[in-house]
Formats: sequence, C-alpha cells, structure tokens
Amino acid sequence: MKRTTNMIAITAAAMWLGACSSSSEDNIDTTANGVARYQDAPAEGEPARPDAQTMLVEVRAEGTAEMSDLDPQCAVDGVTGSFDALFVGDAVIADDGSYVAAMSSGEAELTTPTGCEIADMEITAVTRVVVRATVEADSANCEVYCAANARYEGDASLAGECTAQCTTSAHVIVAETELSADAVAALAIDELSGAALGDIHADLVFDHTEE
Repeated sequence: MKRTTNMIAITAAAMWLGACSSSSEDNIDTTANGVARYQDAPAEGEPARPDAQTMLVEVRAEGTAEMSDLDPQCAVDGVTGSFDALFVGDAVIADDGSYVAAMSSGEAELTTPTGCEIADMEITAVTRVVVRATVEADSANCEVYCAANARYEGDASLAGECTAQCTTSAHVIVAETELSADAVAALAIDELSGAALGDIHADLVFDHTEE
C-alpha cells in the first residue's frame, strides 16, 4: 500500500510541476523516471537514499532528425541531421526513492553539434541519452551521502572529512547515468512526434559532489 501511495503522490507532483512549467502550447511529452539513491556498500542491505525532496533533472540526447527553419549558414548541419537536445525539469523524490521528472520538448534547447539553434525538428533516431540529477548539498544531505560513501569505500573514517568538505565547499550532490545501447534502442521513436523523447527510465546513483 505504501508503494501505491508513493506512486500516486509522485505522479500528482509531476503533473503539478508540468502544469506550472509549461504553457498550453508546450505540453509535457518527455519524462524521466526511476529510483534515486546514494552510492553505498552492497553488503549494508538497502542502500541509503535522499530524503523526500526536489531535485533538478537534465536529460541530454543526441541523434538525427529532419530539421526545418535552420539559419542558412547552418545548411550543412541540416544535411547531416545531427542534433543535441537538453531537457530540464524538477522532480520530487518520494519516500521510497522513486521520482518522475516532467519536461516539454517545446522548452528544450535544441541545437546542431556546431551550435546552430533548431526551431523545429522531427526525430528519426536517438543514439545517446545521458540523465543527470542534482540535489542541494545541505547538512542533512551531506551527512547521509558521506556516511554511505564511507561504507562504499570501506573506511568509516572518511565520513567526517567528506561531510566537512560537502557542507562547506560543495554546491550540489550529483548523479549521472548514460542509458545503455539497448535502452536507447528501446525508445519508441516510431510512435513519437517532433522532438519528444517520451518515457525514459533511469535509476540514479549520487556518487560525487560539485562546487
């Protein structure tokens, strides 16, 4: 019952976030979902995970597409059809670590590899997808993250130094994962339209900090 309740709550949160961040023209058409946790020792049972909170999720995708309305100086890019896309959205981490980030292709940054903006495109293939998430490096997050990291390294003495560095120098705790070739191939591009990526599953492991 707890799992069902969590999923209902997080789905409602994702819908609320989508409604607040997108206009009627920019409907939610891309989501990232999965389970978020800290890097931890596998022998310790259930790995530590962030407390229920909001995190920032970025999805970077590469592939090919049919493009229109490119600047004339970007004609060569139009021939190759290569694109880079950045989708950004907030996600609420539920009590069980599950999350859903709702994003709109209408608000994504779409460019060619040389930096030309793409006004409109129809994806034909996706070749690479990287999902990155960050949570604030506050005292509570740093304490749990560093304790888990010390267990992972097998040295409990590392926790104190890690916590001191995390709370004084770090800005965010970071998780980043690249989808496998099979996962990328499984994206139902033939059923999608425009620049939408649809539903992306990515479990996240927070394993380092950044200033």
